[in-house]
Amino acid sequence: MSDGEHQHEWEIALPFWIDTEAYSDRDRLLFVAGYEFALIVRALEAGDGVQRPIHRENESRARMLAGRFKRSCTITPHVGYEGCETWSDLVIQ
Repeated sequence: MSDGEHQHEWEIALPFWIDTEAYSDRDRLLFVAGYEFALIVRALEAGDGVQRPIHRENESRARMLAGRFKRSCTITPHVGYEGCETWSDLVIQ
């Protein structure tokens, strides 16, 4: 089997406990951003569009990912949170 054939054979089997003293706020943000990005990848691989709030941390990753799938991508400030530095609204068609 090639590496590509193993690509979707893994999933999170147990919850991760990241709200402990062992993790910094930045560690938690990176974990959440990684999981959020994985959900976007899964949707695009399935041929679905994506319309959801995302962390600003993922804006450039989402744009590049949409480009790789040759899909249009729009990212705007999150509705209802003017001046919010945490969330953006993502639409990939």
